Amino acid sequence: MQTPRSYCPNARKYLISMLNKRILSNFYSGMGLLLVALAIGGFTVATILRGNSPLDFPLYVHLHGFIYLSWLALFVFQANLIGQKSYRLHRRLGYLSVLIVSGMIITGVMMINFAYQRGISPIPNTTVQQFLVYPAMDLVGLLGFYLIGVINKHKAELHKHCMLIATIAIMDPALGRIAEASHIPPLGLLLHFGLVGLVMRHDRNTTGAIHIISWLGLLFVLVRVISLFTVGATEAWETMINQLFG
Repeated sequence: MQTPRSYCPNARKYLISMLNKRILSNFYSGMGLLLVALAIGGFTVATILRGNSPLDFPLYVHLHGFIYLSWLALFVFQANLIGQKSYRLHRRLGYLSVLIVSGMIITGVMMINFAYQRGISPIPNTTVQQFLVYPAMDLVGLLGFYLIGVINKHKAELHKHCMLIATIAIMDPALGRIAEASHIPPLGLLLHFGLVGLVMRHDRNTTGAIHIISWLGLLFVLVRVISLFTVGATEAWETMINQLFG
């Protein structure tokens, strides 16, 4: 028979465990909501400031936006399902992510072609070919982290980290528009690093160590920036882009 003294430590451990799980669930759904707000806010502000109308863009541009928002919505919903211990529904909806990510890749390539045909780089002193390193890297980051997450779907921490970093990887278009609206060019990059930094801080606060996927996410953002001025500036890259989309 357990004495009150022996029972209290067990109860304390149980409560701490439950609290950590709740904090973890709230973090992922909270991060998802933050990313939704940044995405909607970034594109809405940019559209208003540029004086664009929805009729100014082809239908596939709107489809692209809808599919990407669907991914963000699915991420938030999936995080909440885990918090509610609805594991079966979470697994079933996981199959939907395959269709959504496929659509993201397809429309993402279409958007790269759209940007190439417009021939305008939003980054000063760069060609459109050089700029296209960014959206290409976004797709690489999305697909890479997503596939690692799917392969490791039975490893909860790894899986959740991969899905979150995959989502952060595609945030640059929205973050870039926020930087444009604020007239602070480096802000987009700082926000991108900041999002990964939030994940790393959460790792340290909950486990005492930064998860390997968080480190890879930080490396991805760094390599992405470096690629703009290295790979993107090469004649080989420019030639490849011209052959693919010219």
